[in-house]
Amino acid sequence: MNAITENVAAGLLLAALLWTFRLIRDAWRRHTSATDQTDTLEQPMPRPGAIAKPTLPPGPHRQLNDLLHDLHARAGRPSLRDLADATKLGRTSISDAFSKPKLCTKHTATQLGARLALLVTDWGTDLPQSTFLDQTGQKISNLWDRADAEAKSPEPDTVEQAVRTVWEHYADGQSGRREVTYEVRAAMEKATIISAYFEGGENRYLSVSVTAPDEDTYFVLDGQYDRPFDEDWREMFGIDVGRAIDMHVDVSVYVLEDF
Repeated sequence: MNAITENVAAGLLLAALLWTFRLIRDAWRRHTSATDQTDTLEQPMPRPGAIAKPTLPPGPHRQLNDLLHDLHARAGRPSLRDLADATKLGRTSISDAFSKPKLCTKHTATQLGARLALLVTDWGTDLPQSTFLDQTGQKISNLWDRADAEAKSPEPDTVEQAVRTVWEHYADGQSGRREVTYEVRAAMEKATIISAYFEGGENRYLSVSVTAPDEDTYFVLDGQYDRPFDEDWREMFGIDVGRAIDMHVDVSVYVLEDF
């Protein structure tokens, strides 16, 4: 009898535990479902016609992409098909211009920008539409040129090799422009290049540091001798280095004492 009573009690206890577990489980499911619905409602829905933007570093390329997206929004977010029909550009080319990190062609950027600007009804100024279109087209063209130049910036090793090559040519009397003075050539031959720091992007700045083994070399290269054309070699050198790397670059030469 005691065994039967114990079995019945154990069964009742197990049933109670199962019933309690089910209550807790059902309550948790209701809570989770409500939370999921709330999260879904709080998440912003993508705007109709909006196109994803690529991740780009600060610079003219991102400014160009931001401008195209802004024009697209202000134009009422026309579809890729409508833009392709109007511009005769491929839908893939248009999509890539908006959403890919690779710079599109200048033709794509200008044609797409011109069409979007034409669809804008409120350009925010009292200027006529023709002026707005001209200004927008010029801005797109300028941004694309700057972005293209930034993308084509040479590697630092390439720049340093160009600096050393042009320096050796000058020391040998083989300057690309007007011949430098004998004193400058002799000083360049004795000096040693220790660094050529190149900063690409929009500024394209080149800083060349050299060491002079004696006072005469130092004063000639540092421009402290009052001789005709002694200063000209710096400008000429910068121009020839720019030609060697196929771009305009501002060059500064710093002469350090090593004596």
